[in-house]
Amino acid sequence: MFEPLPQMQGYLRHIVAADPLLSRVTILHPYALSNASGVTEFCVATDALAYSGIRERRYDGPTGVERIRVEVRRLDDVLASAPALEYIKIDTEGAEWDVLQGAAGLIARLRPVVTFEFGESSYAPYGVEPGRVHAFFVGSGYVVFDILGRELGEAAFVESSRKQEVWDYVAVPTARRALADVPRT
Repeated sequence: MFEPLPQMQGYLRHIVAADPLLSRVTILHPYALSNASGVTEFCVATDALAYSGIRERRYDGPTGVERIRVEVRRLDDVLASAPALEYIKIDTEGAEWDVLQGAAGLIARLRPVVTFEFGESSYAPYGVEPGRVHAFFVGSGYVVFDILGRELGEAAFVESSRKQEVWDYVAVPTARRALADVPRT
């Protein structure tokens, strides 16, 4: 688990410590993930902490913004010696593309299922072209679905990310596609 906000780290440590199972399988890393390691400015949305991120995004309502410095790492570096990785969840308020680039080696080597949030109001400040995100997954041998289970080609993914009717997507390695073929009720 990665959490760069100091005020959230203590809370998460408490939650993890209170659960014996969770405490055995969870490591809290006190930094942000991106495509490069170092230190960067981080925008804390003081009235909506969940909207905090490396860049200031379009918020749903008025919020104060405080800037702090945080340590940043690449997931490829943090988990370089991992023998297996089944799942990655990315919710970085627009920096998802940067995190994916910093995890490209792990994704290619270990083939995890990847869930990620992606919507124009958060990724626009990063200058991300949604088609590149879709092309990254397809080029890596993945199939992209929205959270409702609909398979998305590039045009549908781009349109979905701009409409923002859903924010969550799932990328499944083609060889594990059966995971996505779950009956829906």
